[in-house]
Amino acid sequence: MTAWEPIRYADVHGPLAYVGENVPGFFTNNPRMFDAWLRVWDALGPHGYHPTIACVNSAHIGVDTPDGVLGQVPQYRDRLVWVLVRKDLGVVPDLRPRPDALCPSCGLVKGTQHWPGVKRGRRIGGYLRRKPVSGRPSTAKQSYYYVCPTPRCHMRVEPVMRGIGEVLDMDVRGHRFGDGRQDRKEFEAYSAAARAQVEKGHRKFGGKPFIVTRRNHGRPTPLNEPIGTVTAQGGAHHYLARPAANLDIDECEYRPLTVVENARAQGFPSHHVFAGSEGDQKLQVGDAVPVTVATWAAQETLKVLPS
Repeated sequence: MTAWEPIRYADVHGPLAYVGENVPGFFTNNPRMFDAWLRVWDALGPHGYHPTIACVNSAHIGVDTPDGVLGQVPQYRDRLVWVLVRKDLGVVPDLRPRPDALCPSCGLVKGTQHWPGVKRGRRIGGYLRRKPVSGRPSTAKQSYYYVCPTPRCHMRVEPVMRGIGEVLDMDVRGHRFGDGRQDRKEFEAYSAAARAQVEKGHRKFGGKPFIVTRRNHGRPTPLNEPIGTVTAQGGAHHYLARPAANLDIDECEYRPLTVVENARAQGFPSHHVFAGSEGDQKLQVGDAVPVTVATWAAQETLKVLPS
């Protein structure tokens, strides 16, 4: 329903551009409906609107601002971004993401998206974080990674990203993993799956702090990597684990990330005020557009609008 509201607005007010974003599933769950939606934009008003569409991951979008506050966010979050510009302007924005990336042969380059196996149709999908196992196709219907733009190179490259450790408040203490879940009135041990993830993190990182992501396909990750998507539940899936000196699992210090930490992972500045209860604030953080992605889309759109 809400996808049609901007069309109603544009039909009345005729804005020069409409900038929006959603999950890639906005297209992949119903491509025919998405194409029908764009056709309405094409026929709207006296001029119609021309779409520019891009798929980006928030961890790769670097934004320069006058105050230098933003930069990148330490969070993997796949987004479908579009800018619909009135045709009478005669120009469209450049929404091709070009993150800084390290090429083994060429050094620091601007990565270029590569969509393996996608020969026609819309290139809409998510970032392929891990290389597919040799001989085994990717499970993603459509996905991309970055390659070196240098002619005759085009090696796969990894974007330069921030780690979640840069926004964590290490003065916030946790509780003993062995003391069980802290959101229960009576003692309840963490699930066997949670314990297995903590044990795996202990083995993998040798006593260094790490992140445990408690959802499907979650895995322990180091603090120098971005975390997975902060969801509408406000990031309740991400926990900071700080192993004890003796590496006893029950003595491991364990806590969920705070509202402030998840807000930083979304790109909100420290002075931003969230309203309501802690639950309300978690919802506001998790439901938000990453500030860097919104700023990037706005900056690229402003370049094609009349001054």
